[in-house]
Amino acid sequence: MERKFIEIRDGYLLKDSDKSSYEKWSLSFFHDKEIISDPMLEMTIHLDITSILQNFRQYQSRSFDASFNAFLIWCLVKSASNQKEFRYRKIEGNWFLFEHLPVYIPIAIGGDARFGNMNLQPPTKMSLKQFLSHYREELNTILEGKSRPFEVEDSKLWGLSWFVGNLPNIDFSSLSLHKSNIPSGRPLFYFGKRKEVEGKVTIPMFISFDHSNLDPLLVSQFVSDFEDRLSMESKKLRLEL
Repeated sequence: MERKFIEIRDGYLLKDSDKSSYEKWSLSFFHDKEIISDPMLEMTIHLDITSILQNFRQYQSRSFDASFNAFLIWCLVKSASNQKEFRYRKIEGNWFLFEHLPVYIPIAIGGDARFGNMNLQPPTKMSLKQFLSHYREELNTILEGKSRPFEVEDSKLWGLSWFVGNLPNIDFSSLSLHKSNIPSGRPLFYFGKRKEVEGKVTIPMFISFDHSNLDPLLVSQFVSDFEDRLSMESKKLRLEL
């Protein structure tokens, strides 16, 4: 499964010559169980999406199937992909760098299945409008009860994919996730409930990341790029009307 994933997603083994002097130390140090019991760090950031949401709603008024969550995900993956360290994955003890990674999203559907599996093609290979359409098609399939049940192989897939969850009914100020016994270097993201206070709309964004390949400096650079991209892309959508 992993080897096939590597080939399909344009992954290649990181050689020592590909690593920075810092990475030659950090990629092994933070995964040394005798020194570090848990390499994962977590933070929650509250994003101001006031003007971004206004712009998107103007576009949404004429493109009814467009999802704001899909818009957030496309911008998130595009910004994260700009930093190669976000695309590092550890497989069978070796570090790989991927060019194009798919997105895995758990969709709450209730009932016996509880969750549907949304596996999306790499956003880096699609325009924003293509991704919005792709997201809507996959979501409709799940909501119509046509998605297959969660299987063991899915855990291997989402262990390497971008993981972006959505908790639209929970206004969290912090969040904590399960820690895998097999570190992969894959960051995890969750968006929460939008909240409006005195005309200002915010949304919490949770990030869990592996300190071996990511750190607060890289995350802060990603957040800055993400905020700029949200603003820029929402304006483009509004101006296209």
